[in-house]
Amino acid sequence: MESERNNELVATQVRISGFGDQVTAKILVDYIESKYGLLWKCKVKTSSTPRDAYPVFDVNLENVQKVTHYVKVEPCAFLQFVSPDTVDTIVEDAHTGQLVYNNNTLKVILGPQIPYEKYQLRMKETPYRLSNVGLEVGRLTSQDNFVVSWRGSDSGVDLLIDPFDFSIKFLFTKDTAFSLKGTKDYIVIKCDFKAEFLLWNVKFVKECDNHLVLVLQLASAPCIFYRTADDDIKQMHPSEMLDDDDPWIPATNFTPSGAIGRCNTYRVSIRIRDVPKVKKALAFLEEKGVEIEHNVTQLKVEDGPSFGSWL
Repeated sequence: MESERNNELVATQVRISGFGDQVTAKILVDYIESKYGLLWKCKVKTSSTPRDAYPVFDVNLENVQKVTHYVKVEPCAFLQFVSPDTVDTIVEDAHTGQLVYNNNTLKVILGPQIPYEKYQLRMKETPYRLSNVGLEVGRLTSQDNFVVSWRGSDSGVDLLIDPFDFSIKFLFTKDTAFSLKGTKDYIVIKCDFKAEFLLWNVKFVKECDNHLVLVLQLASAPCIFYRTADDDIKQMHPSEMLDDDDPWIPATNFTPSGAIGRCNTYRVSIRIRDVPKVKKALAFLEEKGVEIEHNVTQLKVEDGPSFGSWL
């Protein structure tokens, strides 16, 4: 019975390596599903940062001296299975040397384990994702005046409010320059970025313009992470799931003006089609004790003296 498994630790993810550099996500999905069972997602990780390189956020990508060739890590894949029982089988086969593809013995590393009850909760508690929002970071200088220190692009940022772990995330993808140690050269790599904080870090939310604008004020700055994103991904699950085990790397402030460290207020512009999601997300936040100010008069928005945007 499922109730008897509630405290059992299970995993739905594994990391596989040893298959060479010619295998695509589709090829790997077809092979794994034919032998073991259904997958939700497969990410073949082909992107990586050069050794001794670090991201630089205050340079214009059009003006830097770029190089394109560098030593990359051996490809690996992050697999998310439908059933945790399938994970047990593939890990056992790898341990006994029976997981072989094109005469290559594959290596498997078990992903994070969580209680079975929490796994079941994840399948029910899907996040509220507001896609292609506009994002501005700044300060409220009065009840109805917002001064912008940094503005992202008009779209391409997703706001994720997750009942599963009570986190809120801003997610986006951006070409990023990496400085090569000891040279004036840069590598430009597509990267995913994440600015993350917990519900308890939200001082209040102002709902403006009939749910088309949200203003969030935080008690402290969010945590910033990045990871390379130029990978081959095949996703079969239509909705949200746990993030794959591809590690996030802590980052410094990605805004050229240093806005995230200096400012505590985030103005989010919502697409009209996502208003029903906004209402549900606000109801969830209010239920968890976040202060929500409804039907706030539209704020006056102006650029501050240290204003910055995407370079």
